[in-house]
Amino acid sequence: MPRPTASVDTRADGGLYKTANLNFAAYLCASGRLAFDHAEPREHHSEFYFRDPEQIGSALWTEYCTRDLPTSARLLLETRTALLNEIRGRV
Repeated sequence: MPRPTASVDTRADGGLYKTANLNFAAYLCASGRLAFDHAEPREHHSEFYFRDPEQIGSALWTEYCTRDLPTSARLLLETRTALLNEIRGRV
């Protein structure tokens, strides 16, 4: 089971959901569950932010950890690669 590496950043703009888990971030992008906002590259881990006005990010994390979710493996790989390219270009 993946470690809980997700959290909610509640802001006046409706809220952002933050995760440091690259695979979960790729799932969120590939599945369209939450809209990608931005990434903040870090030396040891990067953080990925998603627009989450309904604050469902924590529920999606639980769903991701406990269920086998149908998502295209090819799309997941492409999305993961795109996220890696984004953070590598900024570190």
